[in-house]
Amino acid sequence: MKLPIFLLLVAILGCGNSTSVNTGSKQPVSVANTSSVRRVNINQTKTFGGLDVTIGEIAIEPGKITVGMTLKNPTKETLTAFPDQGDLLIGSKQLESNLFMATGKLGGEIHAGIEKSGSLAFLDPNNSVDPSTLTSIDLKLGTVYGKSLMKTTDVHWTIGLP
Repeated sequence: MKLPIFLLLVAILGCGNSTSVNTGSKQPVSVANTSSVRRVNINQTKTFGGLDVTIGEIAIEPGKITVGMTLKNPTKETLTAFPDQGDLLIGSKQLESNLFMATGKLGGEIHAGIEKSGSLAFLDPNNSVDPSTLTSIDLKLGTVYGKSLMKTTDVHWTIGLP
């Protein structure tokens, strides 16, 4: 009985070397640690509908792009956002966020003064993105809703990759 449970844990948690990606906060999150990972420090913050979105670091590897981020609500009202259901656009390619590979709970209500950190994983199952030639990405991370739900702002951010 213990062996199936152990195998299930290994399958869920994964194995191998990992390192962390900067979320723009004090809480880094894990990504694969291989020589094929291109890591780009962004450390930029933009505000969308009162919600401060900080992109700390982007890790680009064959088959996956991981975006480390922090969401902070400096307003006096509760905001709602679901960036973990967002998309990443590269030219004519659209990569969708994989909810099961995300870390931290970024989506949902973010109460006044609260900060959430984590990462989003955007999968490229065809390995159609070459990490070494990528120069920019477009993040479309859904909508930020104010308390009344009448005040909405789309989160769309084009990020240059040096």
